[in-house]
Amino acid sequence: MYFGAFYLGLPDTLPALNMTTWYFVAFVLIIFALSRPFKSFFRPYVLLLADIIFLISFSLYDLLAIVIIATFAFIVASILKTHKNKYLLYMAIGAIVLTLLFYKYHRFITSEVFIMPLGLSFYSFKIMAYLFDLYRGKIEHSYNPLDYYNYVLFFPTLTAGPINRPQQFLKELHQREPFDYKDSKNGGFQMCLGIFEKIVFCDFIGLWVNAIFMSEGLGGVNLLFGFCLYSFQIYLDFDSVSNIAIGAARLFGFHLERNFRSPYLAKNLKEFWRRWHISLSSWLRDYVYIPLGGSRCAKWRHYLNIMITFIVSGAWHGSTKNYLIWGFGHGAIQIIENIFADALRKVKVDIPKYFRYILDFLKVSFNFLIVTVLWSIFRFTDMRLLFKIVPDLFTKQAFDYSLYGMVENEFVWLILILIAVIILDILRDRFDLLEKYAKLPFVFRWLGYVLIVVVFVIFGVYGADFAASDFIYQFF
Repeated sequence: MYFGAFYLGLPDTLPALNMTTWYFVAFVLIIFALSRPFKSFFRPYVLLLADIIFLISFSLYDLLAIVIIATFAFIVASILKTHKNKYLLYMAIGAIVLTLLFYKYHRFITSEVFIMPLGLSFYSFKIMAYLFDLYRGKIEHSYNPLDYYNYVLFFPTLTAGPINRPQQFLKELHQREPFDYKDSKNGGFQMCLGIFEKIVFCDFIGLWVNAIFMSEGLGGVNLLFGFCLYSFQIYLDFDSVSNIAIGAARLFGFHLERNFRSPYLAKNLKEFWRRWHISLSSWLRDYVYIPLGGSRCAKWRHYLNIMITFIVSGAWHGSTKNYLIWGFGHGAIQIIENIFADALRKVKVDIPKYFRYILDFLKVSFNFLIVTVLWSIFRFTDMRLLFKIVPDLFTKQAFDYSLYGMVENEFVWLILILIAVIILDILRDRFDLLEKYAKLPFVFRWLGYVLIVVVFVIFGVYGADFAASDFIYQFF
């Protein structure tokens, strides 16, 4: 029996506003036209109405779920404003955490199947951030629910983040600055680039990831190639949805923090988590790791704090033991890195400059390999299948893309895409490419726009196997 599968939904009169559809783009532009250019008094009302329509386009069940949880937290916040009771705070946080855990892990305690509400993992963390920051005095709570519900239900970030904090959002909600054409243009361009990144880069790579892992008899370098491609797929999947959300929010006048900073250029896992899913990493740092004691405690306690934080991250990502293993793996390796870093600090070695570049390249490559190994747990939720495949990695087999149905032109496109992603990430790590692009001469900018549209059309109709509406992180 499916709870909510009677879905409380409307008939098929309103298309689901998936973030890579023309419906979503048109919806964003309509809301932008109604709310942004004039900075009207009605902007918060228009945005809240947009949030409600967005949720209803999926189902009334999703809207009902978020409204119940958000309203419960709003009542608690209203009490905390005048009575800062830590037990009330812990009770509210505990109730939200238990709700999240129930939807993720209920099948271990009941045979009933409960549909997880859309975006629950993301808005649960946003609500908890609101309550924590209110209790700590970082934000002011208004008894007018308009601001609060706008923050919690903000539709660009609802399905897959980023997990934005309340301070900046609430500040910008009522700002009445003159309309900034350049800022809005850059926001719209970033949103379109995110859609381009998803359909052209991510989905094309995803086709061949599926083809490789569905092929029988693959081993050695061919299988390793599939795992590496999956690392790029999962990165591009989430980076693209973040760019869509950040761009759309910028159109509405909200400046969300960058969620990815070229994570595969990291030299170790600690640096990787400063670059990967920054909004989640900083949330875990501020509301789990630091309250546990962070690094300002005994070594064993510091390492325990790291492990607990990553196990929480694993539990947040998924509902099987694989994700806990994934979190444990990240925590264990980061602890080992800390131990080695402490030992190396005691050894003073003068490394030549040219050798430092080689060493950095080796560090980046080795860290990418570690991250790729850990991502395999995301791809194979059944650990028995993963263990069955691992021995095949050590078999000798010449690289041959035709083994999984790829022709030469497709292989060339794939390599070009991977090269483009790597070059763009190196550049994005050093420059704000949106600002740089906006300063190019008119002719070059429009040649770029035309090229993007042409490539988008070619890849957008590449085949029926594409499912651009499905983001991997949307199901976490």
